[in-house]
Amino acid sequence: MINIKKTGFLFLLCTLIALTGISQTKYYVNDNSTVGDKFCTAVGSSTNTGKSPNSPKRKLSEVMGLNPSPNTNDTIFVDVGTYSETTIIGMSSLKPGICIKGAGNDLTIFSNPSAASGFLAINSSNTTLMDFKITNCQAGLSINGGNPPVTGIKIKDVIITKCGNGELMPSIEIKAGSEVHFIGGGAACNNSSNQPGSENRLFHIYGTNSATTSVLIENYAMSGVIGGKDLDGNCMYIEGANVEIKNSIFNLNKGEGLGSIIYCQKPTFGISTNPIIKLTDCKILDNFGGKAGAINSSSDVGTFISIQNGVTFIASKSVFENNGLEIGSAYSGGMFGVKGGVLQIDSCYFKNNY
Repeated sequence: MINIKKTGFLFLLCTLIALTGISQTKYYVNDNSTVGDKFCTAVGSSTNTGKSPNSPKRKLSEVMGLNPSPNTNDTIFVDVGTYSETTIIGMSSLKPGICIKGAGNDLTIFSNPSAASGFLAINSSNTTLMDFKITNCQAGLSINGGNPPVTGIKIKDVIITKCGNGELMPSIEIKAGSEVHFIGGGAACNNSSNQPGSENRLFHIYGTNSATTSVLIENYAMSGVIGGKDLDGNCMYIEGANVEIKNSIFNLNKGEGLGSIIYCQKPTFGISTNPIIKLTDCKILDNFGGKAGAINSSSDVGTFISIQNGVTFIASKSVFENNGLEIGSAYSGGMFGVKGGVLQIDSCYFKNNY
């Protein structure tokens, strides 16, 4: 069956490139096998050119290190296989508009067997990542913001698993001034057992008074995120950023700090920014928390979603079901905790939360 929408989009894209005279180079990466491959006709090698399906490079980092390196509108195709990248790959020296495309998020896998470093740091606007998995890294993705801001970042159908190492090295870090759109994919089993002694966090999203951060997350799954003792915001720690989460699921996550699902607050520096967090058409199911929460308490609050001073949190058309504390916990529950912020609830469903 022909996918008319996808075919039409690709035709339009190719037409625009032809009309505007934009050149596009395709680069290729492959492992030591061609079984099941989608892009390449030969195995990868560091001595190959990386510029044709029959001459792919062996690693993504080898393509990044080419001279000249990939340029605006170029695409890097990474075929079926597991790729070991032992050092963090930076994109600061690359032109904006690079696309890295895998063969599928269960087929193209980037892994760091020593788990000693991160995987990818993005410093260029209009970067697109799609259709692969990142696993066994201290930090999966870092979107570095900066001046000028890093905008137009798209991350489509990418899985992050077994990443993160403590409060200061989350699985996904989005710094002030970034504009990021997550479409599909998700994160699973990012927990403290991946890095001994660590307290892991999935998202850490920053904003400041001088650099607005905007993040849209759609059709995303966050499951099995397990944080350490007293670490706030195990799934999402949002600090001074505007974040919208749509058609997504939080499932089987566990935390012992405040806001085991979402912890949100104003920027650490300055007082003028009042971030807005929107949760729309989402499912929050079978999650476990560890601290008590109560509406408008004077103390730190929020077992599952903690809304701190200056934040407006809008929950609409979402389902909250079977969320609670583990058996034997000394704490009492609280789905939302509000301390100086604003909570708006519209057309949500609550059942069996305890």
